[in-house]
Amino acid sequence: MPRLEAGMTLVELMISITIGLFIIGAALMVFQSTSGIGRQISEVAQLRQQGATAFRVIAKQVSEAGSVEPDYNDENNNFRFADKFTWTGSSAIANWTPPTGTDFLSISQQVQTSSDYQALLRNCLGQTVKKSGSDDTTRSSFYIKPVSGKSYGELMCETGANDGGQPIISNVAAFKVRYRVRPSATNITAKQFVDNPTSWGLVDAVEVCLDLVGDRNTPTDDSTYTDCDGDSTVSRGNRLHVVQRSLFTVYSAQR
Repeated sequence: MPRLEAGMTLVELMISITIGLFIIGAALMVFQSTSGIGRQISEVAQLRQQGATAFRVIAKQVSEAGSVEPDYNDENNNFRFADKFTWTGSSAIANWTPPTGTDFLSISQQVQTSSDYQALLRNCLGQTVKKSGSDDTTRSSFYIKPVSGKSYGELMCETGANDGGQPIISNVAAFKVRYRVRPSATNITAKQFVDNPTSWGLVDAVEVCLDLVGDRNTPTDDSTYTDCDGDSTVSRGNRLHVVQRSLFTVYSAQR
């Protein structure tokens, strides 16, 4: 007689289905976790790229603050700057607290009548600048403009040409500026960082800190981070924060 083969019982079938569902659930959890980590890594990279963009713009303006006319008569053939630039009542590096309550960095540069020099000098918006009347300076100013309904703002660049300014980057939670100064014009070794120098002519470097915040929700709502003020107990909320800091040298001060 042919041998009868018994099939799976109902209990065995239910156990198999349950095990299969557990495996599928575990796979979905791993996929979701990996996807979330990938999104966070992508957002961090995007925020760092924004910070790098802002630092490139600020670095160019700070390095060229003051006179951009090289002094070719230096006996040691050092790259120096001529002393004949007049400031027309303004400093090359300055700070001001705008109505938004954030730090404000203002940088002035010399404008030459020579078209050769004008082609080399550009403001923070990348525009070629030309001398206008008796004013021989151009100004690039940086500050945060709040974004309605957001916890962050846009880092603005304003050139003083009644253009209202244009945003360089967004997602900026904080913009902090400190200045490295010399005690005197002859003492170039004992330097210190201050928030508001009493003598702007002794500023030889500018330190800028950006606190950039992401748009996506994160599960780490109880974690903390160190902000631009050095406070390590600041809550992240439910957003990623990337804090970047850089020091920019004022070349015209290196005499």
